Amino acid sequence: MLPISLELGGNDAMIVLDDADVHRAAAGALWGGLSNSGQSCAGVERIYVQANIYSRFMEEIKRQGSKLRQGVGTLTILKLAR
Repeated sequence: MLPISLELGGNDAMIVLDDADVHRAAAGALWGGLSNSGQSCAGVERIYVQANIYSRFMEEIKRQGSKLRQGVGTLTILKLAR
């Protein structure tokens, strides 16, 4: 037997139904898809949104996403502070 480690993440979908809180759904989609720079085996890879709230959801995800900034992470800061 060989000791190995395999990354066998699936294609994780998010479903947003018309009774969802669009603000929270967009925040969850961004967190689920972008946490750990998108390197998560359980991260959101695709989103299914009911047609009647699609445009509201897209506007909200664009609004929230435009506020995100990538920068130096906490771990890096702690290493530099030592």
